[in-house]
Amino acid sequence: MIENTRPVNVIEINVDAVDGVVTLRGELAERRLIDQVEERVRGVPGVVTVENLLHTRAEEPANKRAAIRASERAAGSTPRTDEAIE
Repeated sequence: MIENTRPVNVIEINVDAVDGVVTLRGELAERRLIDQVEERVRGVPGVVTVENLLHTRAEEPANKRAAIRASERAAGSTPRTDEAIE
């Protein structure tokens, strides 16, 4: 169990846990809070690893960055519609 010893200004956190792998997604007010949440989750018995995708409002979400990079890679390998295909 994660015990909250003091209030955390949380906008939203989604937590998924499968076979000891915990994925954190969402937005917190400050970077230090993100680090604190990750540290607390790592201390939970049974947690093997933590994938921390939390961000502040000023930061772009990690999963959004990954999606943008994947789209850019795909666009770079896709022929333009005005190119002749033989």
